[in-house]
Amino acid sequence: MPQKELEEALHKLTEELKNIDQNDLKSREMLEKLVTSIEQKLKEPDNKDQNSQLIQKLEEKTAHFEVSHPLISRTIEDIIAILVRIGI
Repeated sequence: MPQKELEEALHKLTEELKNIDQNDLKSREMLEKLVTSIEQKLKEPDNKDQNSQLIQKLEEKTAHFEVSHPLISRTIEDIIAILVRIGI
């Protein structure tokens, strides 16, 4: 079940990426890299080396998007919660 929740949250994050202003290239780039990192984690769930790095990266991005894109920030927080529940 958490896997499905994670996929849904990732889809939501991908959709929000489409709503970022075309002129905000830095935010777009950060989100694209973040989505790629999460997708890679989904493909390699047993790779424990990436766990703490991924959570740290997600927490940093939450803070970055908190003011400018609150929905993205909440979605990232949801992803963190799901990852923690599944033991990452």
